[in-house]
Parts: sequence; C-alpha cells; structure tokens
Amino acid sequence: MSIESHRIFVLLRAAETIPKLEKEIADLRELLDVTKKRKTSKVAADNKLRKAKNKAEMDVRNYIEQRILADQFTICRGSYHGGSYNGVQSRGIMEDGDAITASIQEYLIEFEHPDDPDGVDGNPLMKKKATGSEIIDVCNRFKTILQLLDAIFAVLRMNHGEPKEWHFELLKNAIEELHKHWTAWGLSETPKYHFLKSHAFRQMMRIFGFGCMLEDDLEKSHQDCFKVQQRLARLNSDLKKEQNFSRSEVVSNDPSIQKAKEEIKNRTSRKRNNPDEPSKTQKKEKEQKLARHDTRTINVAALMEKPAPEPYDAVTKSREDNRNASSR
Repeated sequence: MSIESHRIFVLLRAAETIPKLEKEIADLRELLDVTKKRKTSKVAADNKLRKAKNKAEMDVRNYIEQRILADQFTICRGSYHGGSYNGVQSRGIMEDGDAITASIQEYLIEFEHPDDPDGVDGNPLMKKKATGSEIIDVCNRFKTILQLLDAIFAVLRMNHGEPKEWHFELLKNAIEELHKHWTAWGLSETPKYHFLKSHAFRQMMRIFGFGCMLEDDLEKSHQDCFKVQQRLARLNSDLKKEQNFSRSEVVSNDPSIQKAKEEIKNRTSRKRNNPDEPSKTQKKEKEQKLARHDTRTINVAALMEKPAPEPYDAVTKSREDNRNASSR
C-alpha cells in the first residue's frame, strides 16, 4: 500500500470514528449535567436535614463529650488530628467502657425533647422515639463492643515476646465474639475492621506482639509541633519563623544544655535505696495491669456463654428514616 493510499484509508476511518466519539462525548456531558443537578439537590436536602437536627443533637452530644467524657473521665478531643479523638482517648473510652455507657444511659433516659407532637421544629426525626428499654439495649450493645475491643487491643499492643498462650486464646475468642456483635449491630465492614477480623490474629501469631511497631512515639512529635505552631503564630514572616525554629533546635540539641537538664533531673528525682528494684508506683501499675487482663478474660468468657446476639432492626429503620427525610 502506497503512502497516499494509506493516508486516504486513515482519513476514511477517522471520518467514521469521529462522529461516534462526538456522540459519546455529548452523551457523557449530558449525564454529567444530570449527575451534578442530582448531587446539588441531595446536598441541599442533607444540609436542610442537618440544620433541623443540629440543635437537639448538639445538646446531647455536647453534654456527653463535656460533662461525661471530659469531666468524669478526663477524656477530651485532641488539639491535633483534626480535633478528633485519637488513639489515647479511644483506648481510654474502651478501658472505661462500662462506666461511660452507664453514665450515658442514665443521661439519655432522663433527657426529654420539647413536648412537640411533630418533633423538634416540625421535624419528626427529632421526636424522642426511643423508650427506656431501647436505650438500655443500645447502651448494653455499645458496652459489649467496647469490652471486646478493649480485650483485643490490649493483646495486640503487647511488645514482641510478651504474649503468652492464654493471651492468644483471649484474642481469638474476643475477635470471634466481636464479629457476632458487629454483624448483629449492622455496622459497616470497613478496611480496618476487615483487618481486625481476618488478619490480626494470624499476624499476631506470626509477629508475637505489635507493641514495638506502634506510632506512640510519633504522638509526642504531634504535641511538639503544636507547641511550635503556638509559639510562632504571632510572627508574620515565614523567614522569621524559620530562623526562630532553627535557633530553638540548636539550643535544645546543644550537648551542654542536655547535660544540664540531665543533672537537674537527677538532683530533683527521688532516690531509692535499691535502684534495681521496681518502685511502689511501678508495682502498683503492674498489679492494675494484671487486674485489667483478668477482668477482660472474665468479660469475654461471660459473653461466649451467652446466646448469639439478635440483629438490631433499629439501625436499618434509622437509615431508612434519614434517607426518606433527605429525599423530601
């Protein structure tokens, strides 16, 4: 085939293909316009519903976070990680899950919405539909899940070589029980939960402890960065911020400064007759840790003896109510 014939062949093929591609592009643009309109309508409906639910929900949420978690259990949102609960606070919630759910249950039973037959501001979703028995049931389910998560992460966070045979048995039983309650609750199976359910036990058997691989040491760097940001917030010039930060790093890493800090620490710390023996505080912490492990074992064993949890239909009903309200 000559060059001229090949050129004609290519042009003919292009003349056939281009109209099809143009039609496909036009169809996609039309579909994109329709999708954008649907999204805009959905976002507007969600915002309207969120505003209607905002006040009553925020009253309940603020009380739980401030009066229960913060005041009673000193569990507060972190000033980093987007202001949400980080790993330290999450572990605190799991460890004190029994007392926290009991306080929340007591508050929710006593809480009353305004006496409006149509709900709050005419929104039927904000009527207090839950009875006392339903609140107790939900709080008990949350308590069970927190107990199981506490047992699981207490074992997973152990350092390499620390877990014993009974720790692995506790972990396996807790994961199996968690899956039963998670499924009955109707919760989504996220990637993190999938790892916990399907891979955590096998990886624990292979590694014998994740404690040395955690990011706990990085948490201090988050706090240090937050302190630096607070110190440099008033400086408008980026150059001045860099210079200030550089000087601070030089001073903090100076060997003479570090030596002086170590000497002050040694002079002010309490001296023990036998430094090789653990202090009373260390002994007490060890006893408390062993007691918590015993409690976790007892809780998991008690849950295994109970019949399988029944599915909670209120989760599905709540999702349907929100979906119907958003489509109005």
